Amino acid sequence: MQQLSQVMQPEHLRELARILRVGGLAQLIERAEAMDRLEALCPKTLRVETMETCPGPLRQGKPLQMIHALLRRV
Repeated sequence: MQQLSQVMQPEHLRELARILRVGGLAQLIERAEAMDRLEALCPKTLRVETMETCPGPLRQGKPLQMIHALLRRV
């Protein structure tokens, strides 16, 4: 999601919700600080499930915290 413009993110999530069957999963690795936005943008038919937090690439000398998450179609 971080590679998409903020304008395209809701459309991308709607398309994921459309093409996933019930119980289907989409796997994401996202910056930890972006998870609240991701959850807010998700259509009601997608549920965000966090699997783990892991260190990401360095930015300005600090590692980014990355979240390994699943979007599950409900």
